Amino acid sequence: MTVRGRHTGHESAPEVAMTAWLSLYAVEIAARVRAGRRGTDLAHHGRMIGKDDELKDRVQARKHSMQAKLSELKADSRSSAAEARDKLTKSLDELEDTVKDGWDNVSDAVRTKLNRWLDRNP
Repeated sequence: MTVRGRHTGHESAPEVAMTAWLSLYAVEIAARVRAGRRGTDLAHHGRMIGKDDELKDRVQARKHSMQAKLSELKADSRSSAAEARDKLTKSLDELEDTVKDGWDNVSDAVRTKLNRWLDRNP
């Protein structure tokens, strides 16, 4: 939040959600651009843009979306919101555990886990 031209460091839930949405939108656009360029000679970090990059973009977009939802739910005191927060937190923790070794050398097993995670978290 900005007061008199100075950043206060305290963003409201709608501001956090908007920031997360904009990040999600940027990732989605990047994924679409990459998907349209697949098969060309454009490189990404010294290698051809491939399925791992697309998977990473999809996972990061979903993660940002879930984080935005989690931010919204933090302002909600209902018990149903608490259950939803717990579910989102558990799912995000599962994601972090799956990619704990980074995105550089994603194995087939990790790819399968990530695709299943995406399927379970629409």
